[in-house]
Amino acid sequence: MIGQGTVGYEIYSELPEVDFVLVSVGGGGLIGGTVAFLKDRNPKIKVIGCQPRNSKVMFESVKAGHIQHEPSYDTLSDGTAGDIEDGSVTFPVCSKFVDDWILVDEQQISDAVFFMLDKHHKHLLWPTSRCLVLWLCFGKSVLPGYLPIPSGISTRTFYLLLSIIIDVIC
Repeated sequence: MIGQGTVGYEIYSELPEVDFVLVSVGGGGLIGGTVAFLKDRNPKIKVIGCQPRNSKVMFESVKAGHIQHEPSYDTLSDGTAGDIEDGSVTFPVCSKFVDDWILVDEQQISDAVFFMLDKHHKHLLWPTSRCLVLWLCFGKSVLPGYLPIPSGISTRTFYLLLSIIIDVIC
């Protein structure tokens, strides 16, 4: 988890004025390291965890206040699938510092992949990043109190965000 904090460092170095960051979540290592670094630099930065509905173990665990071993089903976002081990060091960090959660279904993930292939120069995304791209591309206001990113997002901003996502995942 500490090594994955470098993702937070890279985001903050490139965008020190960042308001919020979306991070794909499986077992919590990536978001744990990222949120730890970002909240240390600026506690007001909102960090949002993104999980597929088919494998929302961390989301349900945080909601319950303890690790839940619920079923995890197949998902196109296979890098975010799976359980959390008992005694995980990531769970307390996610519970304390992740500000909000986005859950997406398989059709939405599939639509995001098609959108990227069809509209954005045939970029093929790593499955784990599809949850994030769905929210970015379609400007879905799934978080109460947050403004959606407009569908007319500038090309420069889109590719800066996309390059950060791809660098993180690959």
